[in-house]
Amino acid sequence: MEAIRQSIFTITASMHHELNGSKGISPYMQELLGYIGRVEFHFSHFPSTIRRNSALPSISDYIIQLFIVNATLVRPLRSFPIAFRLATVTLSAAYRLLVEVHSKLSPSLKFPNRTHLLSLFSHEESSVACSMGDDSLPAWIYIHALICDSPDTLISPHVSVQWPIEQYVKWCCENSDLEIISFLNGLMTSYTTQVINRHETEYVPHYPRIMELIKKAAE
Repeated sequence: MEAIRQSIFTITASMHHELNGSKGISPYMQELLGYIGRVEFHFSHFPSTIRRNSALPSISDYIIQLFIVNATLVRPLRSFPIAFRLATVTLSAAYRLLVEVHSKLSPSLKFPNRTHLLSLFSHEESSVACSMGDDSLPAWIYIHALICDSPDTLISPHVSVQWPIEQYVKWCCENSDLEIISFLNGLMTSYTTQVINRHETEYVPHYPRIMELIKKAAE
């Protein structure tokens, strides 16, 4: 199982090296979908009851969480809306990944709401804003999205602790939602202090929404 997780981690992390504006499904996504197929074939030799009650649900959760964390750490071009339609993370690619995970491995227990996951990659900013009011997804997902849609004065989570992206992604996958929220709260506290010390009069536009999400998640 550890070998499977490591392979999935390595493949997904490569999205950060493929922001080249190419159309269609990117090479990393093609490789990931192919690997999911091989995992399915491997487990097809086991009885269905064992497949569904073994580690497959946790693998599904792991793939989706890896995808979300990595995708929400990619800074978009400033002309993009909050939906940050990345060159390598299109709505169609996200949809296909979720379908493949659900059909070939197991439905995700941690991320069962496919509609809200796909709203992160929607054209409509209102779709994302609407989903933020729901508890179907962990708050840190939306906080990541808001931070990475902000001006660079609000630095990315991994940059705040001088970690490579891969290290931060690994940390997120090994810690609870509440611990991620605590980390992001520390990031925002530091940012707030910096703004005050620089005698600035404004925070980044998403600041109120980020703080609202942190407060709600910590209650």
